[in-house]
Amino acid sequence: MSLVDRGSRPVGTGAQFRRCWRQVCEGAFPFLLDSALPGHPAARRSLAGSDPFLVVEVSGERGRVFRGESVEHVVSDAFELLGRLCDEVRGEEVLGVGYLGYDLGGQIESLPRRAVDDQGFPELVFAFYDHWIEWDIDDGRSIRRGRGGLGPPVDARALDPTTAPLRPGPNFTRDAYLRAVDQARSAIARGEIYQVNLSQRMAAIGPADPFVLYARLRDLSPAPYSALIGFGRRAVISSSPEEFLTLEAGHVRTTPIKGTRPRGASPEEDRRLERELLASVKDAAELTMIVDLERNDLGRVCRPGSVIYSERRIEAHPTVWHLAATVEGQLEDGRNMVDLLRATFPGGSVTGAPKIRAMEIIDRLEPTRRGVFTGAIGMIQPGARAATDRLSLSVAIRTMHYDAGWVTFQVGGAVVWDSDPEGEYRETLVKARALAGALGLDLEI
Repeated sequence: MSLVDRGSRPVGTGAQFRRCWRQVCEGAFPFLLDSALPGHPAARRSLAGSDPFLVVEVSGERGRVFRGESVEHVVSDAFELLGRLCDEVRGEEVLGVGYLGYDLGGQIESLPRRAVDDQGFPELVFAFYDHWIEWDIDDGRSIRRGRGGLGPPVDARALDPTTAPLRPGPNFTRDAYLRAVDQARSAIARGEIYQVNLSQRMAAIGPADPFVLYARLRDLSPAPYSALIGFGRRAVISSSPEEFLTLEAGHVRTTPIKGTRPRGASPEEDRRLERELLASVKDAAELTMIVDLERNDLGRVCRPGSVIYSERRIEAHPTVWHLAATVEGQLEDGRNMVDLLRATFPGGSVTGAPKIRAMEIIDRLEPTRRGVFTGAIGMIQPGARAATDRLSLSVAIRTMHYDAGWVTFQVGGAVVWDSDPEGEYRETLVKARALAGALGLDLEI
């Protein structure tokens, strides 16, 4: 489906926007960035498109840049390369959509790499589009964006591996996960860390069409940062509830989540679980630690005195309650999007505190690399100048790796000194409920 249009104009209502998704997904590198939870503060607009004129892929320090049918092999830092490509398209109406995998943190800090990469997903994929559709949720109108004409589309199979699809399985047994929680608690007792985010992976066969899986997940767990990013035989599917970074007009915001309770089977039980989360000293302490970490990260690139902790709230999602906080700041003059990413990636809510030591312990305790999980998913819109770039990224939780019908996903939680291993294991199952349900799995919690 070609979405190219000369100028911006309405293309219909929200219902018509949703009907066009299938056509969009027939193009190369289709994407949906979907604010699918009505009433959430972030549910303002949804974006859809396909057929980018520029695509970048990075694994380690080796990258490939595709322009139409040409490919450039580069050796570069992923963040610098992303910034260079944004500079390349300045002055044009362009949207960059993609993900940054968790292991890109190793390009910012010197970290061990003992965990095995058995999924083979690139550490970064971003595609740049010169035409797309934007749906304004408030007024229900859709408009075409971008003028097109910046180059021929990149082939849909450009990033497909030449090898057969991998079939990685779960990375923990139940008993091994319980032991890992105890090992994390021991690290806390030794004073190495205050908390660490520990996760486990699940795997299953999914439908032949990733759009079908996305639609199922959207029905079960609509989220403010839902996403489908397709690249050849592979896709990333997400129903993330958590904002990682928003940058607009130099204003930066991050909204870490810590603290989870399941939704109740009755209104009375639901209210009880909400009150329980609000009253939990443990969950409040976890959130406070991450707020302090995020304030420190933003303080490295924001104007002195501009970083504030502006809000703490409880959020209702279809399967869980979450505690969330908002931290904001104003980017310092001379700083740009790349500086911001380097100062904050990956988000502290999915590592622990202190961040670097927590990431080292994650690498020691989790036997496999996380891939996209706990990285970031979303969009970049280069401005006329670097100071006017826009950025909107979610934390890649409630996120699936899809490879030719094989699906993996990870779920985790913050381990602190007074964590109960059985309770931490059950929390991962609560968070996995919608993901498993979209795959037809029934988890016993």
